[in-house]
Amino acid sequence: GLSKSESTAIFNDWKGGGTGRLSLAELQSGISRHHRELDSKAAVFMAFRAADKSSSGFIQVEEFSDFMRYVTYYNYLWNVFVKVGMIDEDGDKVISRAEFQEATKKTSMFTEDMFDIMDTDKEGVVQFHQFCD
Repeated sequence: GLSKSESTAIFNDWKGGGTGRLSLAELQSGISRHHRELDSKAAVFMAFRAADKSSSGFIQVEEFSDFMRYVTYYNYLWNVFVKVGMIDEDGDKVISRAEFQEATKKTSMFTEDMFDIMDTDKEGVVQFHQFCD
């Protein structure tokens, strides 16, 4: 992870207008410019949501290192979910029950009962945000 001084330096480099906080758009821009390997809008959004502990709609300097940790984690999940096709075999960015059952055969990372836990709206598919939650 980032040290506090590294985190503060990056935060200060990215912050727009000297507001002392970063919006979702500023975070997405910073990731796009400085960390292209983490440039997934879905992952940035999920990391933003998870790191905004104050529920202010912005990331404060004290939340920034958590944001960076989450964006790395969610980017990994995005790669597993979509890019690699390990689970979402048809690339429609949702996981059907059949796709999930196939994934349980490929890896011990998932068990079949996890699908029902993640399918919180009971639509029979799991979306990326449900997979992350």
